Amino acid sequence: MLYPKYKGGRPKTFTLPERREIKKIAKSEPTEHDLPFSTWSLTKHKDPDREPRRRRANHNRYGGVRHLFAALDLTNDKLYGHIKPIVRRTQFLEYCRYLRSLYPPTVRIAIVCDNFSPHLT
Repeated sequence: MLYPKYKGGRPKTFTLPERREIKKIAKSEPTEHDLPFSTWSLTKHKDPDREPRRRRANHNRYGGVRHLFAALDLTNDKLYGHIKPIVRRTQFLEYCRYLRSLYPPTVRIAIVCDNFSPHLT
């Protein structure tokens, strides 16, 4: 009824009783009609059991988050990585010391920090 299939010509107009019925439904809560959601939404009308396309940026992470420190050795084609529950400069310095321990002191190491900005205060 809300999306009639027009076949050309002037669009159909709703009668006064039809408009009242539409207003009554629109002003009501979906829970009054035994629907599993709290607000009206066109995507929920199409498929009420649909999973969201992506999570909100501020969704709850009850298991916490993990951070990956990774280093790529270009000469040996090796990837070194450590997963940490928190990221502070002490953990970063630990990882740098670990990388330094992999090579003799005479070898020069270049470290590129991509997307890393700990607060140094």
